[in-house]
Amino acid sequence: ELTSAPAAGNISKSVVIGGLKSGSAYNVTLRAVVGTTESLDNIIECITETDTPQSLACAGETSSSVTVSWTRPQAPLIAYKVNFTSTDHSAGSTTTITAQVGPANQSYVLQDAEAD
Repeated sequence: ELTSAPAAGNISKSVVIGGLKSGSAYNVTLRAVVGTTESLDNIIECITETDTPQSLACAGETSSSVTVSWTRPQAPLIAYKVNFTSTDHSAGSTTTITAQVGPANQSYVLQDAEAD
């Protein structure tokens, strides 16, 4: 259980709660206290930011494929979305290929990519 409270005699308008997990939802309850009486609960759900995949790297480049790999973040994932963007400066066009990859994967191979 995570709890935090201001020191005795101090009044605080906010409380910082540490030790939370990335990409997780938490219910926060707030009550007003006047003497020995407490208000009804006011509850809000807060969701922590999702950390990003790290150590992004390209390997195994050929004239028609490339492998991109990464280190998994701590957040409870359902998928990765991988975007490959190619720009043809002579034609003035941009092409983006998007792939959705399962959360257990830490790499993706783009096949039949056009060489510049």
